[in-house]
Amino acid sequence: METYDLVVIGSGAGLNVLNYGLQMGLKCALIEDTKLGATCLTRGCIPSKVLVHHEHHHEE
Repeated sequence: METYDLVVIGSGAGLNVLNYGLQMGLKCALIEDTKLGATCLTRGCIPSKVLVHHEHHHEE
């Protein structure tokens, strides 16, 4: 049985945790059930706060 110092579930924000663990010299494993990266990376997303920000400036 393999043993790990750090097991990360999900590759959204988990990639940051995984990267930190690797930099620390830990033996790491990543568990992901879809493509690597969060929803915004793999499928795109609408940054609603940016749209709201632009709408407020447009109204002025």
